[in-house]
Amino acid sequence: NVKIGSQCIINSSALIEHDVEIGNFCHISTGAIINGNVKIGDESFIGSGVIIREGLEIPSNTIISAGKVIMGWPQRTL
Repeated sequence: NVKIGSQCIINSSALIEHDVEIGNFCHISTGAIINGNVKIGDESFIGSGVIIREGLEIPSNTIISAGKVIMGWPQRTL
């Protein structure tokens, strides 16, 4: 039940788990792990090796740099 929007890039070894929704024009980099029930807004960039905890909503136009572990969502760009 994964939904991936249009014009997205999903790089090698990215793991996208159940019920994830990825908006339009997103880039999911190499080796990123997107756990279940995550929603990623349009035009977002998820860097290499990022891990996003299950159930989070990432706003549109977000940049998460390589190697970050996202356990909750702060109200700023990482």
